[in-house]
Amino acid sequence: MVNEVYYFVAGIFLIALGLVMSRIHPRRWRTISNLLYVAGMSFVIFGFTIVHDDPITSIPPDIWSILQYIIIVGSFYGFLYKIEWDMRHEFDDKLKTLKEDLIKQIESLKNDIHRDIDRLEKMLGKK
Repeated sequence: MVNEVYYFVAGIFLIALGLVMSRIHPRRWRTISNLLYVAGMSFVIFGFTIVHDDPITSIPPDIWSILQYIIIVGSFYGFLYKIEWDMRHEFDDKLKTLKEDLIKQIESLKNDIHRDIDRLEKMLGKK
């Protein structure tokens, strides 16, 4: 019975570690944090399927089964939210990079136009 509770606790720990890693540096550790979240969710679900009785004796079986469903649905919802959050930040990063590149190109084009206008004014001034 104790080993099954350890699976549940290890799963919660891996889920929390994955969430913390994604908050610290979302771009670099995105894949690792997603894998940790999935592994943690798998451990939690494995712990629930192994533990047929309640791991805490004071919780009635009906309430424990409701808690199991809530935690499983919450884990899947959290994983979907995490994927959406990662995709949103990746899109925002690419959009920011595109915007910076576009601004650089526009500035370069402005400088080229000003240089050409100055050159034409000098040519017209000589004639």
